[in-house]
Amino acid sequence: MGEGSAISITATVDNTAPTLPGAYYREGQYNLILGKTERYITVNAIDNEYVAAVMLLNKTGTAVLQRTAVNQTVRGEQQTVEFDLTQEIGNEFQLAVADYAGNTSVYEIEIKQPSSGSSGSGSGTETPDEPVTTFYGMNTVGQWYRF
Repeated sequence: MGEGSAISITATVDNTAPTLPGAYYREGQYNLILGKTERYITVNAIDNEYVAAVMLLNKTGTAVLQRTAVNQTVRGEQQTVEFDLTQEIGNEFQLAVADYAGNTSVYEIEIKQPSSGSSGSGSGTETPDEPVTTFYGMNTVGQWYRF
């Protein structure tokens, strides 16, 4: 480059971890092949930039049970993903949400069975209406927060 030339580079410093503002449980129909009722958890994830992935972990967080890469196209927009829990054992899991800068939040969850009479109780409805209970979040520093 000659004298008077310049290069301009735009960079974004992102040290904000994404969050999960909500997680909802629902039951579907009885699956004759599996011999059990279908179970699902719908998770809402948001980041100040872009959510990269949401992962379902076992209770202790030592194994990834399921993962979803989020194809987010609008900055800061809430993303919704669903995990099929039908073949997963137990009602206690961890959810991890990560952004492209490597910031990660981990949430410890316990599934509460839907109350009788709700549309999420075996009706097969697509509307998630039962909030997950005992919803804790951990930032990358390792502090737990209850929601």
